[in-house]
Amino acid sequence: MSRGGAPHVHAAGRNRALLEDVNGMQTRLADSYRQLEQALAQRERLNTELRALTEDLDRKVRDRTAELVAATRVAEEANQAKSEFLAT
Repeated sequence: MSRGGAPHVHAAGRNRALLEDVNGMQTRLADSYRQLEQALAQRERLNTELRALTEDLDRKVRDRTAELVAATRVAEEANQAKSEFLAT
């Protein structure tokens, strides 16, 4: 009778080991999923921050370009006035 019971005990041990493996995989998968969610949330935050910085930089470039255009116009007008003065 002990021979008949041994395979059952061995099978139960294998089943328990398989169940532990499956539970371990499930836990690791859940952890990986949480890490992925966190990484995606961080990526979204960084993308939002990058968009804001890009918009700010674009605004600064537009403002500075307008200032340079105005300064160039003033310099050209001054140069023209100097030329006209020297011509008289």
